[in-house]
Amino acid sequence: MTGLLYISPIAGIESPRAGDFISSEANSWRSRDQVPLAPVGDSATSYLAGVVLGKQVIGSKAAFAMGAGSTGVLTCGTITLSAGVQQGVYGAVCIVAGATARYEISNASGVLVGVVTVGTAFSGGGLAFTLSNTTNSVVGDIFTITVGTAAFANTGGDTGNGTCSAIVVQPGVIGGTYTFTCTVAGATTTFTGVDPFGNILPPLTVGTAYNGGGLTFTITSGGTAYIVGDSFTVTTYTGNDEYYPVNASAYDGTQNAAGILVFQTYVGAATVVQVAVVSRQAEVKAGRLCWPSTTTDDQQRNWIAQLAALGIIVRRDLV
Repeated sequence: MTGLLYISPIAGIESPRAGDFISSEANSWRSRDQVPLAPVGDSATSYLAGVVLGKQVIGSKAAFAMGAGSTGVLTCGTITLSAGVQQGVYGAVCIVAGATARYEISNASGVLVGVVTVGTAFSGGGLAFTLSNTTNSVVGDIFTITVGTAAFANTGGDTGNGTCSAIVVQPGVIGGTYTFTCTVAGATTTFTGVDPFGNILPPLTVGTAYNGGGLTFTITSGGTAYIVGDSFTVTTYTGNDEYYPVNASAYDGTQNAAGILVFQTYVGAATVVQVAVVSRQAEVKAGRLCWPSTTTDDQQRNWIAQLAALGIIVRRDLV
């Protein structure tokens, strides 16, 4: 394999210097971004310049809920997420009733990922958990597991006091705060919204199901109607967009190459440091990149292809 280990320099080779891996890049730093870099395993980590990084985009939280109107009552143990998990709502429907009921479960894209038997450990679709029975399920009962959660809040100082239905987090949602501001009051109260990056979202009408920015929910007018200028937020607890070394066994987005660290950096335990990364429009030297020590040739080829898709061309003829 070409490249250094990110855990330590190879014996006999000096530590990579800042930006030494860059052959060429766009003018005026257009090839770079400032991003939050986190330590591995929350333990203090020394990163070499040239480490290939991935971005955490899927959160570690998941919530279980029985469907409204279900007869059965189940409880769910700890939900463990793994490779292949999708952000959003997994839905399950009971196909065999009883104390050891069986449920077909589909992922957030609607693809069947397995059959859950109450009382038996389940693993599939990037989820692992065990259900316990309280009241026997009947055919047609449903439950959901939501990967990534969200919270609604009216902004302080608002006149209106509307309420929000359960928020469904879909694939593609961004971790952070979505802000909606009332632009039209009255019979068809309307809000404009922006995502955590400031991108404009489709307009929202109070009383009408909303689908935009990876979120689905309905705002209902409260005892006091909203007026122009009122606002509310929806905060999504998804991946925190922190960067870590690429990890082929990860599920949270860090299994995909997202950039290359420019400067050697020390990150203390349980802290985050803002760093510069090359994330687009650059040519880099294969021999100066730093990979995880367990990287296979196939994994490296895959990450190099992902960098190319970002506009970062890895030149094997440049060292």
